[in-house]
Amino acid sequence: MSTSANREPIDVVFIFDKSGSMDESVNGIKKIKSAKVAMTQAVNFFKSNAGPRDRFAFISFSSDVEQVVNFSPTTGSGNLDLINQTTNSLSAVGGTNYTQSFEKAINLFGGSENNKYIIFMTDGDPTFSINEEPVTYKKKGKLVTENFPFHYELYGSGSSMSNLVYYYDANENKTYDTNITVSQTKTSIRNHGIARATN
Repeated sequence: MSTSANREPIDVVFIFDKSGSMDESVNGIKKIKSAKVAMTQAVNFFKSNAGPRDRFAFISFSSDVEQVVNFSPTTGSGNLDLINQTTNSLSAVGGTNYTQSFEKAINLFGGSENNKYIIFMTDGDPTFSINEEPVTYKKKGKLVTENFPFHYELYGSGSSMSNLVYYYDANENKTYDTNITVSQTKTSIRNHGIARATN
């Protein structure tokens, strides 16, 4: 409740998980409904306590980043109503990709000198990520190494969980890495998200 007009301005990015698991119920209430109520409470708090130079943005995600509400060109509580409207329009579907949502949030902050905060709302473990990784291959008869975006994906749950790891090469051919286990894929996806979050 540090709402003094003399405090340093803040940038806040709300990251909201709208993956399929958010459609599940806890004590008879869908998780996405509870999360929307929490977002409304957060928005109302900031509307009442925003400083004149504070800025707010919003990202929803499932298997990838979806809706984005950028920082308003005007500062203060300007676009909090739009953030709330966007949140309330969401439905739960898809996988859970922490990595790209954190990347997007960091990009939104840009070169701002405000203190930066992310409020991250999710219900579980990540199941998708995209990570730039080096690949060595022959190009015009020579070995070259270039970075390609590797897609890490998990499907199912428990002992029936399966994984896909692939990238599109320089010719846009889809190339699978079949040597990576489900356990390794889980660890990689989690580490990608942690790396972005602690950037």
